[in-house]
Amino acid sequence: MRQSCFIGVFIALSLILGSAHAAPLEVIPVPQVPTDPSVPHYAYNGHPTLFKAIVRGGGASYTVDWDFDGDGTYDATATTTNRYDLSASFTLPPQSATRLFVARVRVTSAGETVIASYPVRVFADVPDDVCLLYTS
Repeated sequence: MRQSCFIGVFIALSLILGSAHAAPLEVIPVPQVPTDPSVPHYAYNGHPTLFKAIVRGGGASYTVDWDFDGDGTYDATATTTNRYDLSASFTLPPQSATRLFVARVRVTSAGETVIASYPVRVFADVPDDVCLLYTS
């Protein structure tokens, strides 16, 4: 009886102490196609693009840096406590031909920093009514 009680207390303490540790920080870009994260997001010359990501783990506050055009320079920085909305809007530079960019999102929280890729295809040819692109 005494041994089983000890084992029960040990398991309970292990669960309590184990859950006190924060999960490792992980940033997850929200994909254009939920079943295939490799499909690039669509962007159009002269129109803003909404870049979205969420985060797991970390502390209570997150510093979010976006490198929208993938040139290695972070174009926007924000601080948030909402791990489910790391979004930012940006209009990529006009392109003479359709081009693929690999944007980056960097998140820092509780002393950890992580980076994730965010593929974006900028279409040079923009239809007269861009809203029609999102209705099909």
